[in-house]
Amino acid sequence: VSAQMVSLISNLGAATLISLQTGATQEINSLDESGEGIKMAVSKPSTSEVATSGLQLKQLSIAAAAFSGRRLDFCNALAVRVTEWLKSNPYSYTQSVQGSNGIVSSKADV
Repeated sequence: VSAQMVSLISNLGAATLISLQTGATQEINSLDESGEGIKMAVSKPSTSEVATSGLQLKQLSIAAAAFSGRRLDFCNALAVRVTEWLKSNPYSYTQSVQGSNGIVSSKADV
């Protein structure tokens, strides 16, 4: 996995969010037979929904209290994206660049 792949997946998530209606969630999965690949969930919850119920998307959980007192009056939705890299650490290339990522396997779940 390279920096270009990370950028490509990020752009895919951004494009998916643009097409979602407020209140909608969509999952995009690309896994091979060994379970290696990418799982992404994108959601566009309304600000009123998160202010009363909080936010839950995959392993991301934010309590409603976290949105209390925020300036959410000026927007009607949030854009949220969770990406899971399964058995494919997208940052393993930093090992050769910075020399400090050698303890995280290139086959790690991130």
